[in-house]
Amino acid sequence: MALARALAADPEVILADEITSALDVSVQGAVLNLVRDLQRRLGLSILFISHNLAVVRYVSDVIAVMYLGRIVEVGPAAEVLNSPQHPYTRTLLDAAPRLGTSLDDAVPADNEVLDEEPPSPHDPPPGCPFHRRCPMGPLIVVERTICAGQDPHTDADSRPHRAACHFAGGEHVNGAGGEDVNGAGGEDVNGAGGEYVNGAGGEYVNGAGGEHVNSTGVSR
Repeated sequence: MALARALAADPEVILADEITSALDVSVQGAVLNLVRDLQRRLGLSILFISHNLAVVRYVSDVIAVMYLGRIVEVGPAAEVLNSPQHPYTRTLLDAAPRLGTSLDDAVPADNEVLDEEPPSPHDPPPGCPFHRRCPMGPLIVVERTICAGQDPHTDADSRPHRAACHFAGGEHVNGAGGEDVNGAGGEDVNGAGGEYVNGAGGEYVNGAGGEHVNSTGVSR
């Protein structure tokens, strides 16, 4: 019914904020299939907001990941999910259950640093907003003081996926490419998880060039 109301005005863009969060799995699947069908048949752009990355993956062509109300990574869905450049994106993926595992099994996101309470978005810390919880930041690699003093959003456009991380683009510790990288002190330092995935890139939806993209996923 809500979708029918939204479509009654013949919109070009629909804002879908957590539209499947209160639904059981079977109903959720039906709604997502309907959304994808509507995208294709009507040529709709949908700003799809969800905390569920599996749902975002299913309906989105472009994904933007938010932390404390600011975008920390954006790019084509497959590339962001397969090769996350920001440690928060990777943490979200590492926290997701995997086939063949139990909910009681340890996951890569089980990390004491990540257990720290998130700061208020109204009073974010200086520098990178994620640095106090980052599994590859100054609490783990003490030499990375830049994270606590300089906002990484300033030059995000120069990095893969426009990642708001000073160490995006191959300098990660156990980073986006999956390789282990020594910390400044020479020790091996693990990122948010252990193993990981592959890809890279980054364009916007309905960008300055006017190109049309069916949907954008935002995980927050």
